[in-house]
Amino acid sequence: MELYLLIVSTAIPGNLGNYTRFILVAVLVLTEALKNHGKIKIHLFPGSTCYIVFVVVCLLAGLKELFVENASIWFFIRDIILISVYGLEWLAVYQIACRIKLQEMWYTAAVAITSITIILLFNAFIRIFNGATTFGAFSDGSLQAQWALALGIFIFTLPPSEMSGCFFGRKIDKIILLLQIVVSVLSFSRTLFLILGCLFLPMSFQRKNIKNIARIVALIGFGLMGVVIFLPDVFGTFYHKLINSFGEISASNRWTLDYIVQNWRGYEVYCARQTFLNYSGFESLFGKGFGATVETRYAWLVTGESQLPFLHNGYYTALIKGGLVGLTLYIMLFIMQLLFVSKQKEFDIFQRNLYIGIVVALAFTSIAVQGVYFGSMYILPWAIITCFVARFENSNNGKDDF
Repeated sequence: MELYLLIVSTAIPGNLGNYTRFILVAVLVLTEALKNHGKIKIHLFPGSTCYIVFVVVCLLAGLKELFVENASIWFFIRDIILISVYGLEWLAVYQIACRIKLQEMWYTAAVAITSITIILLFNAFIRIFNGATTFGAFSDGSLQAQWALALGIFIFTLPPSEMSGCFFGRKIDKIILLLQIVVSVLSFSRTLFLILGCLFLPMSFQRKNIKNIARIVALIGFGLMGVVIFLPDVFGTFYHKLINSFGEISASNRWTLDYIVQNWRGYEVYCARQTFLNYSGFESLFGKGFGATVETRYAWLVTGESQLPFLHNGYYTALIKGGLVGLTLYIMLFIMQLLFVSKQKEFDIFQRNLYIGIVVALAFTSIAVQGVYFGSMYILPWAIITCFVARFENSNNGKDDF
């Protein structure tokens, strides 16, 4: 039940989802400690050194800004809350993973993903019945659950060996997979399709998987063809945004209001660069810490604040808050994860490929979303990685497989 609640909380949008998860994981860690007579199992995750040092750097730099520059204490506290969710989720899920079987984890994930799919499908039908005809009206409802949808399509297409080929029965699984594809197509999320590509790519090197992967690609293609027929205006906007994807994450110097609206992510990058260029030597190295923001004239387009607390680019967010040291630590987090999984012979092929796919997807999507430290949609992939690591550590300690 605890893992189910964590995964479903992924569907809660925006900062509300982050604060809700912070409270939820904090309560879960406390509950697990009480169950274990006040003790809690603390094991560092792969790349945890990068995370801890990043937190220390941003904490010290943020305190400097608070006392020297009179920065906002709420921005400072908010960043601490959001980044601590990452570590607390590890602690909470690790405790759960040490006392459940891997099969139970997969089944819980499947049930939670199915719940999210049904909720999103219901929301999509409501938008259709309400006469939605714009791209924004369709895409707004599903972005927070893109990881759940992508991983759902993945595990229902290539079920883990622990599930003996299916979760709820082959026919029911096929229906759920079809619904996930429908919701994914109607979400018009480029990031979701990028995640899918990263997850399936390592698996595509195994000949037995190629047929199933090709079938999913074909179904998504047919779904997009249906959108072309029934929602041509919406698809036209989606196609334009797809073609313009590289422009949206690059910076330019010709910023009219229309161009900013069309290429908001690029404008964020431009503003972040200008902000960073104005940093002192110390700030260039260590950033301005927790509470650091990016100044922009048009923050009102995406937030009610006058400055941007986070960017649609995890790397630039790390640069602004942690400087060059913070950016290096953020990149090293992904490298350390990949080095860890490459050395684990205890992982089977499915686990190793999925682990690699998740890490690569997190690294690539950080170019276009807030990133793993301040994002709001990563509990499911993080939970899967945590369970894999917990299984490995327990087997190495001579304990029974969960």
